[in-house]
Amino acid sequence: MNGLRFPHRVQRRVPLSFVVLGLISGMFAMTIPSATGVTNSCRARNITQATAVGSDLQAVIDAANAGDRIAVRGRCVGNFQVSRRGGLTLVGKATSRLPRPILDGNQTGGTLLVSARLKLVNLVITRGLANGATSDAGGGIFNNGWLTLKDSVVRGNTARIGGGILNNNTLKLIGSSSVFRNSAQTVDATDSGGGIHNDGTVTLSDLASVSGNTSDGHGGGVANHKNNVHTSVVILQGSATVTGNVARVGGGVYNQDSVTLDGSATVMGNSALGNGGGIFNDGNGTATLNDSSTVTQNTANANGGGIFNDGTVTMNASASVTANTADADDDDDGVGGGIFECGTLNNAIDGVNVDGNYRRTDSARVEDNITHC
Repeated sequence: MNGLRFPHRVQRRVPLSFVVLGLISGMFAMTIPSATGVTNSCRARNITQATAVGSDLQAVIDAANAGDRIAVRGRCVGNFQVSRRGGLTLVGKATSRLPRPILDGNQTGGTLLVSARLKLVNLVITRGLANGATSDAGGGIFNNGWLTLKDSVVRGNTARIGGGILNNNTLKLIGSSSVFRNSAQTVDATDSGGGIHNDGTVTLSDLASVSGNTSDGHGGGVANHKNNVHTSVVILQGSATVTGNVARVGGGVYNQDSVTLDGSATVMGNSALGNGGGIFNDGNGTATLNDSSTVTQNTANANGGGIFNDGTVTMNASASVTANTADADDDDDGVGGGIFECGTLNNAIDGVNVDGNYRRTDSARVEDNITHC
């Protein structure tokens, strides 16, 4: 299925206020690797129908009936599509050489296009590349369906929008699933999402994580886009984390609609070259921290080390914003180590649940929990 045309997403731009970039031109320029020949060691079998083992995963998918389970071993190379109504499950079967089987896009397009109900178990989705005229979104996965990842990894993919995953419908990450070290490269450095770009509903549960992704625009980990048709929702629950991501704006999460942290969910250790190290909550956005969730150890070179808020932020129960830093490059151009507040802030108390945050990292470092614009 090499050469499969993934849908092209029409980009919608929303003006962004209070953005202080102060960036070095080309800092996020990426060298896109050319397609490389890899050995297809794929072994796929429809275990529901007890079919023979084949090396063409797409053929096995196309021949499946609704509700079938397909076992996958080895490295399956290609650009795959799942559109079977009623749903399928792809289960990675471990071998001594590959404990977690691989779907490999071979840098010839997005790796997986989903327009049905699909569950991926114990699989790696990698080396997808979506930066051309036919599709610029969803390097690893372009989801128009109902997709669940269990104990699966989306890593090493690149796109202009949604380096790891572009979600247009419903996406769930459960178990130990992760979106890891993907990249988003945009034309105008705005609407991107290094790990996930969301236009639907994304839920991270259990130990699911979005980590180590980069975006030269918004949302190193997650970019939650304002959809004019329905609400775009991101929910972190259980022990889910967004950690170690980098972007120009909104290092961990860039939010234009609705983001909720429940349980012990954490946005931690993310960095923004501009505003909003942990979360950038734009003017239409609502961000809610519940239970013992936390935004911690994030940095911004400009304002809002933990959270830059131009919308509405609400903190409930024992949620906290702590140990974040604004003006992390020490150039005196940035305040609000914990929260930089330009919108509405509910239940956030300086020195109580927003505490131990700072401005600058050098000898001029001072505590700076909440600063109003």
